[in-house]
Amino acid sequence: MRLSELLTDPDPEVRRTAAEALGKVGHRASSSGLLAALNDRDQRVRAAAALSLGSVADGASGIVLVEHLADSAEP
Repeated sequence: MRLSELLTDPDPEVRRTAAEALGKVGHRASSSGLLAALNDRDQRVRAAAALSLGSVADGASGIVLVEHLADSAEP
């Protein structure tokens, strides 16, 4: 199983951990999965995806990330 596939795991803790790990690995190929995770139902997953995108984002990903800055979920 690929790490990016864990972003769709039923367990939000697994999804959060996968998002964090993808940011540490830092491959741009993971940006599409992290962008999708910005819409996760769990705010911890969204936060981890946003932080990780900072490590892998290209210009287009950065624009989408900025659009999600208004997420009003409490940490």
